Amino acid sequence: MSEGHILLLQDNVKNLGLLLDTSFSWVFQVAEMSRKMYAIIDFLRRWKNLLPIKAKVSLVNAFLFPILDYADACYIDLTEDLLNKLERLQNLAIRFIFGLRKFDHVSQYRSQLKWLPIRLRRNLHVLSLLYSILYVERTPPYLKELFKFLGSDSIHNLRSSEDNKLHTNTLQPDTNLQQLFHYENRQTLECTTH
Repeated sequence: MSEGHILLLQDNVKNLGLLLDTSFSWVFQVAEMSRKMYAIIDFLRRWKNLLPIKAKVSLVNAFLFPILDYADACYIDLTEDLLNKLERLQNLAIRFIFGLRKFDHVSQYRSQLKWLPIRLRRNLHVLSLLYSILYVERTPPYLKELFKFLGSDSIHNLRSSEDNKLHTNTLQPDTNLQQLFHYENRQTLECTTH
């Protein structure tokens, strides 16, 4: 009850721009992102033959990528099906920029733009957030306290593989966050920094 009003249970709600459903499946969030991106692409297609590639890239960076990237670190546990949908949205933007048809391959064009594939892009955002939590001084203490390097309690300051491993504090055993900072993301960081 809020201010005398009864709050009804909803299948999904919007909070800070994220659509949350009762099972945290993120289906509604991805569907809303898809709807918005297709609407913008439909609007921009009117000028596809008039705009140079550089202008199209700027439009995609200004109008489409904010939709694709917004709070993507919040829903790290997407299914492969939903990740594939996000990849198709990124491919849609690439097809708009280069005037490609629906079934044309986009890998070489993504490389030409120096864009990361969607999975690596999302991992980079998560790792950037983690870096900020660990190393930015203004990070709230309650966030910093969630993470601790395993090697940080050692008496001797030796380089070891344990020094780079993170332990997540105060998380429940069933949470997906414990699986987030695992070998896959360390490998992703290595891939994106080379």
